[in-house]
Amino acid sequence: MLQNMLLLSGLATALASGAFAQGDDCSTASTISGLGSFPYNTTGATSSGFAGGGGVCSFTNNQDVFMQWTAPVSGDFVFDTFGTSYDTKLSVHHGIGCTATCGDYNDDTGGLQSEVHISGLVAGDPVLIQVGGFGVAFGMGVVNIATWIDPCLGSIDDGFEENDACSTPSPITAGSHTGLFASTSDLDFYSISVPAGDRLEVQLTGATFDVDFNVYDSACNLLAFEFDDWAYTNTSAVTETIIFEAISDPTNTQNCTNYDLDISFTTPPPPPINNLCSTATTLVGTGTTPFDTTTAYTSGFDGGGACGGGSDTINQDIFYQWTVPATGDYQFDTDTSSFDTKLSIHTGTGCAATCSAYDNDGGMGFQSLITLTGLNVGDMLLIQVGGFGTESGAGVLNISPWVDPCAVPDDMFEENDDCVSAVAMVDGTYPALFAKKGDKDHYSLCVANGGSLDVDILFTHANGDMNIFLWDAADPNCGTSHPGSTFLAEGWSVNDNESISWTNTTGADLDVILEVTMYDGSVSDCNNYDLIISGSGTCGGGVGSTFCDPAANNSTGAPTVLTGSWGSGVGSDLHLEVTGGIPGELVYILAGNEATAGAPISNGQFCLIGTSTAQFFRYNVIGTDWSSIGGFDPTGTMINSSGTSTTGFGYDVPSTIPAAVPVAIMAGDTWHFQAWFRDTPAAVGSSNFSNGLSVNF
Repeated sequence: MLQNMLLLSGLATALASGAFAQGDDCSTASTISGLGSFPYNTTGATSSGFAGGGGVCSFTNNQDVFMQWTAPVSGDFVFDTFGTSYDTKLSVHHGIGCTATCGDYNDDTGGLQSEVHISGLVAGDPVLIQVGGFGVAFGMGVVNIATWIDPCLGSIDDGFEENDACSTPSPITAGSHTGLFASTSDLDFYSISVPAGDRLEVQLTGATFDVDFNVYDSACNLLAFEFDDWAYTNTSAVTETIIFEAISDPTNTQNCTNYDLDISFTTPPPPPINNLCSTATTLVGTGTTPFDTTTAYTSGFDGGGACGGGSDTINQDIFYQWTVPATGDYQFDTDTSSFDTKLSIHTGTGCAATCSAYDNDGGMGFQSLITLTGLNVGDMLLIQVGGFGTESGAGVLNISPWVDPCAVPDDMFEENDDCVSAVAMVDGTYPALFAKKGDKDHYSLCVANGGSLDVDILFTHANGDMNIFLWDAADPNCGTSHPGSTFLAEGWSVNDNESISWTNTTGADLDVILEVTMYDGSVSDCNNYDLIISGSGTCGGGVGSTFCDPAANNSTGAPTVLTGSWGSGVGSDLHLEVTGGIPGELVYILAGNEATAGAPISNGQFCLIGTSTAQFFRYNVIGTDWSSIGGFDPTGTMINSSGTSTTGFGYDVPSTIPAAVPVAIMAGDTWHFQAWFRDTPAAVGSSNFSNGLSVNF
């Protein structure tokens, strides 16, 4: 009896090996002392959620471990993870254990590694060090601790001080200015006069660390935020005073920097003759008109404000006066222009014209497109074209008759305009389908319990913005297609194509409806698309037979469920899903050569042991296809953290069993699987198991 108890205890320890990282909680921090490098390993660590009371340390620190350290002498210290092989995050807290409070935090300083400086420590001060990963990153690393001398202490300021506020800028002139100095606590403000029509150019040279700039008018109203070199053109008729602030970037590895400035003035060429609504160039007929706004000023004209939105901020703009040559519909666009354009069409002539339509990025990429219907021969239109922000350059204005692309025959699956009339579909590719506003497409599918459905629609976004929604066929909201509704999944973006991947965790086969619709704000009312479906029509039962089913209840009060399906296309072609788990807890897959009555381990029943011939194997070999390591999402569904699932969930079983000498899975073989997982809410150190699943290959 004692021998069996020792065996079971050893098995529990073996299962947890690699999963329970040392110092995985603020209450169990490992103790370190002195200066130097201290190795750690976050493989299998959980995300504690500890933030030292909030503040800057509130940024998520995942898969984290803790070290308790005591300052050996009074002074300033630097803590970093340089030499670690993965993307780290680092928080340093004042105090002991879970009562410690945030000192400072850092994500990326040395590449993807972290660095924190703590000043003013007294010998004997306790410090809690928290190190983890960005996102799902984890692994072996090192925390380095050393004394630190702030390089900014005692630095000599430059000759323009004190110029620490916008209200007290130091005058500066054109020329080269060297040996300047700024720090995060000692800002530099300069004022300079810019003659009417001139362009001020400020070039940053010789900076030790990154310097950014804020540009203000004489009343300290912010005009622009600039990185590195910048310029400002005075488009008024009088001299302007400009104030600019040099900032030592707070993300620099030290709090101060030396820098040099080269300041110069240039007189740009005159603006285009049609830079104003009163001097618009006359256009005749349709076709393409080249233009250049490089030297254009911003007129401020917005056609009386009738178009709203961003029509009042068309910058570096020019104007054309155009007369409709024949009654009909017309398209105006800037496609193939070299910069990010904006476009407004106004009804009338000159500065008395009123805005009829405005567009920013409705054309190709960052180009603009406006369609006007029902124009009459002889109608007068003022066309205004310019740039977004500071954008300007060479471009083209295209004017052409417009034919409604949506006035075409519908596709073969009509009428499928609502959930009731949805067309039954199976896996496959369906090309040349068509949808338009007011004429949605609906398709009915069945997804097996534990099955995963993947849907793609392929289309060109520039021809019309399309969205897709997946519904429970029994949902009374089916087909209402708007964010925030009760759909199962959605696909919407501002790019070509949309996708949905959804796993059925309802506990039963489910009839679903796929809705394909045009986005209400789409410039185009319709679009063509290809439909690709995978994972449907698999209702009627999963793969394999269960044992030790149901499993012992976990801390949620229900058992964790392991299911399987064919069709992963990877390794053995078997895909395993785990549902009903503990959100945030670690999980991985076990395999065995026998299905047994099992033995109690921690809070569950381990059903791959218990006979003299039973052997079990762990799929937890990091960095290989033998790693099924993952965690449960907020719904209790296993998310794969190892890149070994084609769906991102569960695990694609490879073609071998992870024995010391790999065992090939052969046709006709039967193997048995169980999921092991942590259940910390039940008790610290607790774990549990899913049901077992026997699969014949």
